[in-house]
Amino acid sequence: LSALASCAAVVVMAIWMRRNGLAGLVATAVFALSPFQLFYGRQVRMYGLLTLGGVVAAWAVTRWLASATPRWTITAAGAGTVIAFSHGVGVLFLACLMLVPGLRRDRAAWAFRAAVAGGLLVFVVIWGGHALAWRDTSGGQASASMEWLSVVLNETVAPVPDNRWVVIPAFVAGAVVILRRPSN
Repeated sequence: LSALASCAAVVVMAIWMRRNGLAGLVATAVFALSPFQLFYGRQVRMYGLLTLGGVVAAWAVTRWLASATPRWTITAAGAGTVIAFSHGVGVLFLACLMLVPGLRRDRAAWAFRAAVAGGLLVFVVIWGGHALAWRDTSGGQASASMEWLSVVLNETVAPVPDNRWVVIPAFVAGAVVILRRPSN
């Protein structure tokens, strides 16, 4: 199932990028050959679903930013919710989707935030108690610590041990760029 979801993620990426010519072809190839896809995509774990949900969410977010239609709002929030249930980093991903509207205050931005908040609420109601019960037994490091967060962000980018001193500044810089972009 994981390998099927991983392959489906490549197909969704190709469909999404098909109108971007050579750049879309290169983006799809880089995604298909990324260390994360090659290493984790065939493992019988949640990573295939994680990448499929991530590609669907990224496509939906770019479409929402271009048109702000409810269909893409629901798709992004739904994909983020699936990611939240499939992997520990998913809750962080879903929470970060709240940053997508930036400083916009229009109706579509509030609808986007509400849809994502709905996904977070569903996660908290169904899984929140279990997550809190397990927070102190996550492999030797506290799951609410800065070290845990840095490892989670690092492993999301690539399964390369301890390149978080590159990943964390890049993540922060990306958040700053997203928050500083002009609103519509």
